[in-house]
Amino acid sequence: MAQRRGTGFALNAPRLVTFAASLALVLAAALSLRFHLPVGHGFVAGHRFSVAVAGYALLALGVLLPML
Repeated sequence: MAQRRGTGFALNAPRLVTFAASLALVLAAALSLRFHLPVGHGFVAGHRFSVAVAGYALLALGVLLPML
């Protein structure tokens, strides 16, 4: 298999703060399915899919951008 040189993205490990924020968003969205969480006055329960996608997008940005 041939190797590519000079193309592609440089991937980095996300910082601990970025990973923790992403984990908190995804867990809040997942736990709002089972439990009533008064986080954000019901915002998480009303927008749980968007909150979960935002958590995964934050993690993806943390892997792609070295400053996150």
